[in-house]
Order: sequence, then structure tokens, then C-alpha cells
Amino acid sequence: MNRLISENSSIVLGRMGLPLREHGLRLISLIVEGNTDAIGKMAGQIGQLEGVEIKSMIMKNTTADLPLNPQPGFGVQAERERRSAYRSYS
Repeated sequence: MNRLISENSSIVLGRMGLPLREHGLRLISLIVEGNTDAIGKMAGQIGQLEGVEIKSMIMKNTTADLPLNPQPGFGVQAERERRSAYRSYS
């Protein structure tokens, strides 16, 4: 799993692991930004791992056409991450 995430690091914006010991589960949540081909390829590779079940959701990028105007003190990548987080929780 870690190898696949590293190989696709160009589209991975964030990762959170949550061990649910009482249920014998280990959850990993990934926030990714990329085209559907790149996301689908990564999801397919992860889904082929033994003992792994994957659920994915793709949201339309509603801010893709807006110019990147970073807030003072932040770069373009930070602005992309801020927008991605906003889209994820909207």
C-alpha cells in the first residue's frame, strides 16, 4: 500500500490512517487531485491488493477554471491544497 501511494505521490494531497483495533480494521483515507485516468489507475492498483477493500468518490472540480491567487504568505501549491480541502468538505 505504501509503495503504491508513494508511486502516485504527484496526485496525493493528504493521507490519514485510522486503526480500529476493536473491529480489527485499519482505515486509510486519501485525498487526491488528478484526472479520472490517474485516480482510476491508482484505485485499481490498490483494489488488487490482498485483503484490501476500496471505496472511492470523485467530485467535480468547481474551482479549476479560477486563476490561482495565493493568499499573502502562501504559494500556489498551498492555494491548491486549500481549494482541494474546501472541495472535499463542501
